[in-house]
Amino acid sequence: MLHIPEDVVKKLSDFDKALTSLEDALDDHLQSQHSEQTTLDKAKSELTTLFAVNSLYWAFLHCKGKDPSQSAELAVELKRTKEYMAKLKQYEDLDKRPKYDGKTAKRFVKHALFDLNSDVQSSSFSNKFTQSSINKENHAGTLNNSNEVTLLSGSEDDDIEVIENVKGKFQNIPTKKNRKRTQFITAPFPTFRKTPFM
Repeated sequence: MLHIPEDVVKKLSDFDKALTSLEDALDDHLQSQHSEQTTLDKAKSELTTLFAVNSLYWAFLHCKGKDPSQSAELAVELKRTKEYMAKLKQYEDLDKRPKYDGKTAKRFVKHALFDLNSDVQSSSFSNKFTQSSINKENHAGTLNNSNEVTLLSGSEDDDIEVIENVKGKFQNIPTKKNRKRTQFITAPFPTFRKTPFM
C-alpha cells in the first residue's frame, strides 16, 4: 500500500472542506427561484457563475501542470468576464443618477426665456453707452448740463462699482492710488467707478 505524505493529506482535507462549503453555498443559490429575482440580481448571479467557472478552469489547468496565464481560451473568457463586470457596474450606476423630471425642466425653460421687448430696450441702452463712451474727454470737476455722467476708466480686469450721481458736481476719485492722472469717459446715467476686483 502507498504511503501518502501528511502535508498532502492536510491539503486534501482542506480542499474537501472548501468543496463542502461551496456545495452549501450553491445549494442556497440553486434553490432560490430564478423567476422571482430582478433583472439586476439575475445578471449578478450569472456573472458570479461565469467567474466561478473561470476560476475552476484556472485551478484545473494548475492541477494538470500547465500555466493558466498562457491559455488563450482562458484569457478570452477572463476578458469577456471583465467586460460584463464593467457593463453591470454601469447598469448599477444608472439607478444612482438623477432622474429626469419633465415638469421641473419645463419650468426652468419657461422662466429662463427672455422678453423680446426688454431685450430691445437693453440693447438700445447699450448702444447709447457705446456711442457716448467713444467720445473720451478729460473733465476737471463738473458735469455737463445734459444727463451724462462720468465713468472712470481702469484696466479691463477691474470690477465696476456704482457711485451716486450729484447733479452738477463731480468728485475726482482716482481708480488707483499710484495713478498720476485719472482718465474720464462720458457715459449715460448712472455713474460707474472701476475698482479692483476682490
